Amino acid sequence: MENHFMQVDQQNDEFEKYCEFIRENIIGELCPIKTPFGLRNMVYSDWTASGRSLRFIEDSLKEDVAPYYGNTHSIASNNARQSTWFIYEARESVRQFIGGNPEDAIIFVGQGSTGAVSKFLKIMDASYWISIIKKFKTSYINQNLFKDISVNVIQDRWKSFKCVSCETQYDTEAAFRRHFNKNHREKDFQSKSDSTQNEDNMDHYRITFMVDPSSHHSLFLPFIEYSKRYSQGFKALHNDLKYKLSFSLVYLNLNKRGEVDIPNLKDELIKLKNNNILNIPILLISAGSNISGRLNDYTKISTISHQYGGITIVDFAATAPHTRPNMSPPLNPQGYVDVGVFSSHKLLGGPSTPGVLIIKRELLLSEKPSDPGGNSVFFVSMDDHEYILNKEEREESGTSDILGISRLGMVMKLDMKVPQYLKQSKERVLFERVIFEWSQFNQKNGPKIDILGFEELIIENQELKNGQYLTSLPIISFLIKPFNFENNQVKLDFVSENNSKIVTILDNEGNDFYLHYNFVCSLLNDLFGIQSRGGCSCAGPYSQRLLGFDKEKTRQLYQDLVVRGIESVRPGFTRISLHWSDNLETVDYIIKSVIWIAKHGWKFLPLYIFEESLGTWRHRSEWKSLDKIHRRWLGDSIGKFYFDKFDQLGSKSSLNNESKLLSNSEPIFERNFEMANEIVRNLEDIIVNSKSHSNQAYEKEFKLDSAFKEIIYQNNQHFNNSINSSDLSNINDFELLSESNLRWFITPKYIQNIIHLLRKNNNNNISIPDTLSTLNCMHANSESFEFGGNTKESTRQKQKQEIEDFEKQSCKKNNALENVRLFPKPNDFGVIRKQVGQAIKKFDMIREGDKVLVAVSGGKDSLTMLHILLFLQRVAPVKFEVSAATVDPQTSEMDASKLIPYMESLGVKYHFISYPIVDIAAKVKEKQKKISYCAFCSRMKRGLLYSCMKKNGYNVLSLGQHVDDICESFLLSLMNNGKLNTMKANYFVPEYNVRVVRPMIYCREKDLANFALKAQLPIITENCPACFSQPKERRHMKQLLSQEESHNPTIYSSIMNALYPLISINHTNTMVKEEEFISNDDALKTMSKLDEDISGELLLTSCSR
Repeated sequence: MENHFMQVDQQNDEFEKYCEFIRENIIGELCPIKTPFGLRNMVYSDWTASGRSLRFIEDSLKEDVAPYYGNTHSIASNNARQSTWFIYEARESVRQFIGGNPEDAIIFVGQGSTGAVSKFLKIMDASYWISIIKKFKTSYINQNLFKDISVNVIQDRWKSFKCVSCETQYDTEAAFRRHFNKNHREKDFQSKSDSTQNEDNMDHYRITFMVDPSSHHSLFLPFIEYSKRYSQGFKALHNDLKYKLSFSLVYLNLNKRGEVDIPNLKDELIKLKNNNILNIPILLISAGSNISGRLNDYTKISTISHQYGGITIVDFAATAPHTRPNMSPPLNPQGYVDVGVFSSHKLLGGPSTPGVLIIKRELLLSEKPSDPGGNSVFFVSMDDHEYILNKEEREESGTSDILGISRLGMVMKLDMKVPQYLKQSKERVLFERVIFEWSQFNQKNGPKIDILGFEELIIENQELKNGQYLTSLPIISFLIKPFNFENNQVKLDFVSENNSKIVTILDNEGNDFYLHYNFVCSLLNDLFGIQSRGGCSCAGPYSQRLLGFDKEKTRQLYQDLVVRGIESVRPGFTRISLHWSDNLETVDYIIKSVIWIAKHGWKFLPLYIFEESLGTWRHRSEWKSLDKIHRRWLGDSIGKFYFDKFDQLGSKSSLNNESKLLSNSEPIFERNFEMANEIVRNLEDIIVNSKSHSNQAYEKEFKLDSAFKEIIYQNNQHFNNSINSSDLSNINDFELLSESNLRWFITPKYIQNIIHLLRKNNNNNISIPDTLSTLNCMHANSESFEFGGNTKESTRQKQKQEIEDFEKQSCKKNNALENVRLFPKPNDFGVIRKQVGQAIKKFDMIREGDKVLVAVSGGKDSLTMLHILLFLQRVAPVKFEVSAATVDPQTSEMDASKLIPYMESLGVKYHFISYPIVDIAAKVKEKQKKISYCAFCSRMKRGLLYSCMKKNGYNVLSLGQHVDDICESFLLSLMNNGKLNTMKANYFVPEYNVRVVRPMIYCREKDLANFALKAQLPIITENCPACFSQPKERRHMKQLLSQEESHNPTIYSSIMNALYPLISINHTNTMVKEEEFISNDDALKTMSKLDEDISGELLLTSCSR
């Protein structure tokens, strides 16, 4: 006994070494993939969907098969002969793999199990199901009725031909044909008249498809469609046998373990037998579930089926990669499987292999193949044709997938050389490890990871110990429920503060809802590189059972999803699957990654956008450009070998540039968690709006490289914009979700509400949160402040000191306005200062010695621009002056005089220009009916500002238009005036010797609004009675762009890129007709001669077309 256990231990050690060897040969193992959070090493956990290619199999194909590739339709040449042998060998390997015998025909078909099931239906349809009827009613059918020669022959394992009638054997097909035609065919013709049937006495057979509800769609959907196609049945004539066929379909029941309920199956079969119609049951059984991994005893089911005259079709797609099928169990002759299918691409090394149909030869009674064509004929003339008698090859018409079949043969041989008990015992250990760790996590943190079928998995059975897991495939489907409520309160975990926060939420959405399964898949991929699968795993009925859908709820799902088109209600789950080649480190990494997402995944929702058309989630940085960022092109791989480029290849080493894989995966996994924790620390800092958090202790162990800092910064900005957006529902295509009662997942809008509640509880202002100061400063120094040239280290230190002085100055200033913060903190500007810095540098807006006059209307845009320029004046290497001017139109609806004490407190040189613009406009309007109040006011204000500049020696006028204004003015000009015109970034007006600049040309209006709210700027409300009470085209443009942005979030940046040539024009045409204004006032005439650029502003304020 001791020696025996030593031998087992040694074998286990050898098996682990072999598994390591296999992992080293998996093509793509730990290969780098691009994600929104940087490069990650790919970890494969989607084995149930497809296997992985093996390097040594592909090398073997390249070296030993491909050189001898030839079409199998002839064996006269070496290559054709060798290819034929390869297929023969592969077919026998499959027969051994599935535990078959010579009675099992092996047919290679395309598209996995789906193609195999469809092939079976086509074979049955071509023969009018005669083989099924013959098997069911053998005593009623005379063998002589089957005149077709292919029905009267059996091929053994040595490919010889045996006559069914007289059991004579022949080596060649020609010899058998000679025997059959001479001795049996004439008798068949003579008995033809005796076998005719009266149509009134025609037998009626009803074939009943009995479906396992846990099976894959590919197994039962073809039969559903077939039953619908022949809902009225049909009459068939096979040789001289006439009969009527009809079809029905029923679903079997599952027991509490998720297996086919055997007692219920027997009851259903008894009902069919006692029916007056001749019912033929065909059982469609899944060997194992691709959702829960639950196994069916298909041998026992087949035994019962055969007792009642039925046949059994078993889908081995989910089980074949883990345990070999057993088509003909030797200890249970009646438990054989009539028809089996499996997808060989799901096995290790199996990608690009064909599907496999295994069918008992007695069921192949068709007179012609289901797909007539090349490679299936024995003789063809204009008058006659005969098909070959080989029942496998005749169903594989056309040129076979020789390389794919050869690959399949190698996969079969490789799998059979690995002891089954070693594979299964290891997979069981890995499976139980996942279940145990997640169960322990749920016990400590509440039921956050909801394992589907968990109640079925933990069984109470006297035969098994308490708490022992039911035998199952290593397939685990789950949902993540991030919030566990107690009395409307939920505890939220925070990495950055190493504790939890309690928040009270009256809405129960988070109490009952989950993270969307595809969102969880996206996080697993983007943060950890783990490949999982989301959806219903192509097993709808079983999925709905596990998710708790009853018939009424399922009908409602059909209405909402199919009829009303609310894609977002589609239910599903996340699935991972394990493999015997996985090591414990990889499985532990997957376990911890899911637990991490269960704790922190909800915080990433604002970073993602839901794409309803695909039902998936994309990171905001990838929206509408996923294929451009991550897509790999076949043309890029093969392009260097094109005729016009092959001479550039150089040495042979360029042909083999396969990246080296890291041998030790543990450091990779640890670093992924470190990066994920650092990212979530930043998001948490934003969520709680905390400015005191420090990561110094953590950064001693984990250094942030510049690329990762950039990733964190970009994600912080996306997060900022998202949680402060007022239209998250539209952006995420959830406008229809509220119309359904089947809402089941948490939306970004809900997380936005939680964040606001957290801030409220922390007595923080609900506004744009700060990002980490160090990251903001990094971007400001590297981009925003370099518009005057490259900044040296000494200059950077000087800038840092000036920033500190700027903050101190805000406290020392005479605070004439007690409730107003005079100077925002540098970090309050957020992304705005970076965008302004980029614009100034790109368009050369501010130069050494410039005297800048800021046009301040009192609105959020102009006040923000004033503060950002005052800040840049102190920290930028370029020296320039900043002053401000306001044009007061002398209307009671706008009291701009409130700005005077504010400007005094700021210490800014301020020009308050008061002019009766509204009264003058009213007079002009009486003479020029078509003129717009707003257009006139804009021209007047610009003229007054130019006069102020000339008088006081200013050379730069700074205006506060932003991205939204630029895009709106362009569309207004295009649609209303038919011109490609918009406002310029920086241009010279020669008549006044001034430049006009717009430093906020890259800023979004919503960012400016949020900053104004956060900085508590004293915004002057403007309610012009002439214009602002009327609906304007500008509002229409805003609505138009807003609606389009909900479907295309990058529309503004796209328009700005297109407008770059217009925006960059640095001069303007001053040919403005003086007669546009009717006035004798010389000042008005001067003001009317303005630059053409102002037309963009006129369009923005135009009341009518």
